[in-house]
Amino acid sequence: MRCPNAASSSDTMKLLVICSVLLLAGTMMAYNLREEDLQYVKKLTHRCANKTGGNEEDITSFLNKDLPEKRTTKCLYACMSELFGIITREGKLDVQALKDIAKFMYADKPDVQKVLNEIADACVNTEHEDRCELAYKATHCAIDEATRRNINYKEFM
Repeated sequence: MRCPNAASSSDTMKLLVICSVLLLAGTMMAYNLREEDLQYVKKLTHRCANKTGGNEEDITSFLNKDLPEKRTTKCLYACMSELFGIITREGKLDVQALKDIAKFMYADKPDVQKVLNEIADACVNTEHEDRCELAYKATHCAIDEATRRNINYKEFM
């Protein structure tokens, strides 16, 4: 995975974790962001919104962990996912990237890793030829799988 504008490998990992928290809202990333980290995520989100034709409503929807419904919001999710390798250049969902993030963030909590891996595995066959729709379907799948496990994804982060 790659992280934009990271000065060092430790910065890369920090940014990866911060952004992955938001990207994986549907897979229950329980993590409290510091204000400076949240500001960085907002900066990246604005960058993706500008790139994809999104607006403040799309950014707010993303930051509120709402399931994307509008095309521009779906494309914002896709852009953020691509930044961190969750959606590959070939337009595929990289479930291993999701598992790697869970492993890094929950190194000391194998039970949480297990649930996150189960959710990732349940969504492994998520496909769509359109990258924005793929991001939507992957998010929807993760939310559905969390809900099926009685996990309220919006309570995590």
